[in-house]
Amino acid sequence: MKAALYARVSTDNQKLEPQEEKLREYAERKDWDFDLYSEKSSSIKERPEFEKIMQDIKDYDKVVVTKIDRFARSLQDFLERINKVRESGAEFQALDQPINTEDEMYGEFLLNQLALFADLERKMIRRRMEEGFKKAKQEGKVGRPSSLSEGQKESIALRYSEKSYSYSSLAHEYDVSESTIYRTLKEKEVVD
Repeated sequence: MKAALYARVSTDNQKLEPQEEKLREYAERKDWDFDLYSEKSSSIKERPEFEKIMQDIKDYDKVVVTKIDRFARSLQDFLERINKVRESGAEFQALDQPINTEDEMYGEFLLNQLALFADLERKMIRRRMEEGFKKAKQEGKVGRPSSLSEGQKESIALRYSEKSYSYSSLAHEYDVSESTIYRTLKEKEVVD
């Protein structure tokens, strides 16, 4: 068995040694051949040591971390990375959490549960974004500002409904496009 052991801390005041020691002791107790990769990185996107593991993943039977938050930034990211590890023929284990993909029954069960939570997480994020967009739109914080004031819009609707002005003449008078006049009339429910 050859394992890639991965330790990461995200701030300078955190120490790598406890993770490294725990990983090393575990691998030695199991009598594994192993490589230990460690890095201090606040950015989950820039992790050169982790990228080395993924480049050489076919050389390993297992990737081991102390906790899953050392391995991925979100549940979705975790599942994507686990799939890459497993597609290469390796397994994954988190020592401080009951995650070991080598365990066919519990490992698969847990991964399936995590996949459900990842799907829920994505849907919740999408819903919050949609609600935020809707609120911002209602508050006028989204899109271009209107080239017409509310008073001008009322005046345009009144003039057009009295059949005294055309799109073209209104557009010329208010210095906007005919499509702006049309949208204004539609907003004021003067046209369909």
